[in-house]
Amino acid sequence: RREYQHKQKGMVGITNNLDWREPKTDTEEDIAAAERAVLFQLGWFSEPIFGHGDYPIEMRAILGEVLPSFTDEEKRLLKASADFFGLNNYGTGWVSASKDPQWDYTYATVSHEGLL
Repeated sequence: RREYQHKQKGMVGITNNLDWREPKTDTEEDIAAAERAVLFQLGWFSEPIFGHGDYPIEMRAILGEVLPSFTDEEKRLLKASADFFGLNNYGTGWVSASKDPQWDYTYATVSHEGLL
């Protein structure tokens, strides 16, 4: 980017996939579970670049040391390193809070009941 962007006038971006999640009910637990599900899928890759240079705080709180740590220099390099953000959305699902971490550690159960 530093070497060629000035000459070639190109842009660097990232396009992520997101299966959008909505809370199944209006309880605080389901709302939090839906937000967590989105953060764990989209925020995992987007937050380091478009946010504060690290994984989402909610991911760190649940996964702790399982996630690699970025050095201050890596955070500086990641933060704002893309010129644009693209998003592919392939589906939507309802989310209910779960006491079980599930395969993705979101503590959320996904259903598609009533969706077309």
